[in-house]
Amino acid sequence: PGSALAKYVTKRVVLNEAADGIRIIMDTVRPSQTEILLYVKTAATEEQIESLAWTPVPPVSSIPFSDNADNFNEVEFFLDPDQNFSVFETKIVLKSRNSSRVPLVRDLRIITLAP
Repeated sequence: PGSALAKYVTKRVVLNEAADGIRIIMDTVRPSQTEILLYVKTAATEEQIESLAWTPVPPVSSIPFSDNADNFNEVEFFLDPDQNFSVFETKIVLKSRNSSRVPLVRDLRIITLAP
């Protein structure tokens, strides 16, 4: 999915009950001249999600820069899709202009919200 060299795509998650929002939290280190992008797909069924495009999800507040690889910052994303969903996938894309200075992500938490 996509041409980015560094990305992480979660497994497809099928919920027992429909949800109407997703809150995503991760700890990040973002050196200067790098980007951390988040994309989500949501659908009512597994068959529908196959043909959907990834939806970019902006962070709730900007992701701070840090050149200290031990200085992780908690970052939150929130998606309120137009419809309730029972299936979702997420993709994290890590971009850098310098291959020796790359963004880091750990402790990914995904919380779906009940309608």
